[in-house]
Amino acid sequence: GASSHGAPSQRAAAALALWRGPAFQDVPAALNSPALSRLVTRATAVVAAVVATAPGAAASGADPAGAARLARWLQESAPYDWELVALEVRAHVAAGDAPAAAAALAKARERFAEVGAELPLGGVEPRAG
Repeated sequence: GASSHGAPSQRAAAALALWRGPAFQDVPAALNSPALSRLVTRATAVVAAVVATAPGAAASGADPAGAARLARWLQESAPYDWELVALEVRAHVAAGDAPAAAAALAKARERFAEVGAELPLGGVEPRAG
């Protein structure tokens, strides 16, 4: 059913009305290149590998704080990819930084809410250690 914020089609129309200029006018053609796609895929795999080593990530030589930064960077090109949000949150947790994990989750919720979407959590909520 429709929420108090309007039907999905109304929310989409409202979001599109906020757009300024032609879609993706500032995005260089390189962003659609196969090389960039491979880079993003590899960077995502690196973050996932670091998160998978938690809680012993630091002991194994992994850099969970760096992985969190990389996950955040990846979200710049895919701001509504909830799997990247989950990776960032889990990387912060692996780094022992629960406040950063909570902040990342709050920012993502806000970003998703701006387009009338909810962040599917699926066990991503940071827990106090």
